[in-house]
Amino acid sequence: MAGDFVAPKMASLKPEDLDAAALMTSQAFAQSPVYAYVLRAQPMIGSPADPVSVLYWLFRRNFALRMEINACRAGLNEDGIILCFYLLEPPEAMEPLSLSTMLWAGLWQVPFRFGLEPTRRLLKVIDWFEETTAEVAATVTNADGSPLPCCKLERMSVAPGNQGSGIGSRCLKQGLDEAAAKGQGVLLTTQEERNVRFYTRLGFEVLEKRDFPTDEGTTIQNWFMVKRP
Repeated sequence: MAGDFVAPKMASLKPEDLDAAALMTSQAFAQSPVYAYVLRAQPMIGSPADPVSVLYWLFRRNFALRMEINACRAGLNEDGIILCFYLLEPPEAMEPLSLSTMLWAGLWQVPFRFGLEPTRRLLKVIDWFEETTAEVAATVTNADGSPLPCCKLERMSVAPGNQGSGIGSRCLKQGLDEAAAKGQGVLLTTQEERNVRFYTRLGFEVLEKRDFPTDEGTTIQNWFMVKRP
C-alpha cells in the first residue's frame, strides 16, 4: 500500500544519476508557468522544440554546478531508481553564479541552441528571481531581529508513480530537519497555489506574494515561503 511505503534516505546526487535527475525534474517542470512563458518564444530553427528537451539540457548543467556545493539531493529505491529529488542550497550559495562559472558549465551555448528570444526571456526570469529572492530573504529574521540564514529549496520533484503517496513529504522532511539542526531556515518560491498548500502542511509560511511581469502584458504569481528552524 502507498501509505506503508518507506521513503528512501536522501543523499547527495551521484554523477551516474545526474541524467535521471535532470530528466525527472524536466518532466515535472515542463508545464510550470515560468518555463511556459520562456519557451513560448519562437525557438531557433533546428533547436529542441519540446519543453522537456530544453529543460533537460538546462537542468543537467545546473545540477552539475550544484553538485559542487553538495546541494543536489536524491532518494533512490532498492533498484537504483530516483523517487525524489530536490536542490537544497546552503545560505552562502545564494549569491548569483559568476560569469566564469556559467561559461564553464556551457551555458554560453543557450542562445545558439535555443534562439535569442527564449534566451532573453530566460535571462529576464533569472534576473527577476535573483533580485526578488534576495529582497525577500533580507526580511527573514530571528526572534531577536537578527538575520536568519536560509537555505534555498528548488526543483522539488517526485517520480510520477510515487506522487500522492506521501513520499515527497517524507523525503523533504529530511532536508528540512538537516537545515533546522544547523539553525537555518529554508526559503522557496512556487507559482502554483496547490504547492502552497503542500508546503504549508510541512510548516512553511507565506512571506510575500509577488507578480512577475511578462512581455505579454500578463503576470505570473509567485509565493515566497519560508520554513523556520
